[in-house]
Amino acid sequence: MTLLTAMVRGNQCVLSGDYRQTSIKDETEYYDNVEKVVQANKNILLGFSGDVFFSQILGPKIYHFVKEDSTVDDIAIEISKLLKKIATPKTQQTIFLVGKGNDEKTTIIEVSHHNGFEITKYQGETYWLHTISEVNPGELIRSNIYSLDENIESLINFAKEVNHTVSQKDNWVSPKCKVISLTV
Repeated sequence: MTLLTAMVRGNQCVLSGDYRQTSIKDETEYYDNVEKVVQANKNILLGFSGDVFFSQILGPKIYHFVKEDSTVDDIAIEISKLLKKIATPKTQQTIFLVGKGNDEKTTIIEVSHHNGFEITKYQGETYWLHTISEVNPGELIRSNIYSLDENIESLINFAKEVNHTVSQKDNWVSPKCKVISLTV
């Protein structure tokens, strides 16, 4: 499994992803070498969870849609269409898009096999979303996010802390993670 954690507070956006790749043949075999989050442009952070090889095929197709001023809404529409077209019934893929929406507000969008690759959009002053892991970080986030310092560095450090805390109890999540951010 993968732990992607998206957090938005005011105009600040943070997305983290662990590095763990687990063998489908032997779940005790794993490698901590897969980057799962990238900044697509000045408005969009992308996170990939699911089949690593499918993600590697999907990535270049997604980048084909990304223009300099694309928003998370623009790209989510294209990703949803693409996944509905190329995914099989067994495809397990979740993509997080975090950043600037068409309304110029901070936005988190999820496109996932869990809901037939439909777009699920989240907006608000402070909100978060995480992928399913063996350890649910929701309460950890909820009980701490409102008391963080208001600078983006505190949000970045908190994302690292969430990942590390989950990794201590969940062998599917690597202790280290990559955290990317942007301000809308």
